[in-house]
Amino acid sequence: MVKLRFFLYIFVDMQVNDGIKQEIKKWFNFYERDIIPVVKSIPEVTLSDYGFHWFYTHTDSVVFRGIFYDLYLEKNPVPVIFACVCHDIARTDDEYNEIHWEMALPILEKLMNQFSGILTDNQKNSIIYAVKNHTTWMNAPDYISACLWDADRTRLWWIYGYKETFMSTEIAKRIASWNPIEFLKFQNECLWRDLFEDREWVLEYAKSASMVL
Repeated sequence: MVKLRFFLYIFVDMQVNDGIKQEIKKWFNFYERDIIPVVKSIPEVTLSDYGFHWFYTHTDSVVFRGIFYDLYLEKNPVPVIFACVCHDIARTDDEYNEIHWEMALPILEKLMNQFSGILTDNQKNSIIYAVKNHTTWMNAPDYISACLWDADRTRLWWIYGYKETFMSTEIAKRIASWNPIEFLKFQNECLWRDLFEDREWVLEYAKSASMVL
C-alpha cells in the first residue's frame, strides 16, 4: 500500500499524501535533532563548512533522498540515515576523491557506538560497507547501500545526465530521470523549507532551461 501511494503521488495524480510527508519529516527531524549534535561532538569532526559536502548542504540532501527511497522500499530508515550522514563526513574539499571513506570510518564507528541500542551488528556492518564503497560504482548488495548510493548519485544524474546502469532502486531510477524542479517542490512541501545545496544548483538548472520555480 505504501509503494502504491508513493507511485500515485509521484507519477499519476501528483497529489501530496500528507501521511507520506509527515513520515519523511519525522525521520528528517530525527537526523537533525538526534544525529547532527552527536556527530558534531566527535573530536575528529573539526570542519564547519567546506563547500557542498557538509551538513546543511550536500549531506542534508542525501539524507532526505535516502529516507525517501528507504520508505518507498518499506525498510527501516535508521541505518540508511547513519550511512547518508557519514558518507562524506571526512571530505576536506569538493574535489573528486575516491578514498575519503578511509578517514570517515573511525568517525562512523564512534557515532554508531553512541547509538548501539538502535543498531544491530549486521546493520552496523552494512552501514560500514555502504560508506566504504559509495564511490566504487558497484551494484548495491542490500537496501542500505542501495539507498545511500542512489541518494548520492541522483544529483549527479540530474546535473551530468541520467545513467540507469548505476542506480539500484526503481524509485531512484524514476526520480533521477525526472525534472529536478518538481522533486525540489515535493521536498520543500515535506520540510517546509529549501535544502541549500538543491536550491542553489536547481536555480541554475532553471535559469539555463528558462524555467521559473
